[in-house]
Amino acid sequence: MGAWGYKALENDTGSDVLFLLREYISNKPDLKLDDFISVMKLNGFFDDAYGKTDYVCDQAALAIVELYIVYHDISRFKDDSEADCDLKKMFCNVKSFSADRESLFFLLRYLVSIRDEESNDDGEREILSIWKRSRYWDEWKKHLLFLVERIETELVD
Repeated sequence: MGAWGYKALENDTGSDVLFLLREYISNKPDLKLDDFISVMKLNGFFDDAYGKTDYVCDQAALAIVELYIVYHDISRFKDDSEADCDLKKMFCNVKSFSADRESLFFLLRYLVSIRDEESNDDGEREILSIWKRSRYWDEWKKHLLFLVERIETELVD
């Protein structure tokens, strides 16, 4: 895993998600989370139904949630952050990024199962074993809890 920070958008899989999203939004001013998840499924990031819990699926779920939150919090971006500026540019022609409850629940299931450290068929989830050995474990775990809380808030509203 190539990573330059603890957020999902700060690693190789997150970059792949960003690349796919850039292609997806090139002619779409109105984004729909369920449509983008379908595109992610077609590109091998997820199975058709929740169930596959490998490193790529977990990272992709985290990255999509980060993107969704970033879009909705874009006015809070700091001008001095390069990553934030790149995301502002990417979203500059997007007028909306909507989510249906089913898509939010789909992503929340991944996040909660990671948070609860549920194992997969091979034992401990790879994403957990990698981050537990990292010096960023505490920051990563706090960020994960933030993402879970944010999506749960979206579902309540």
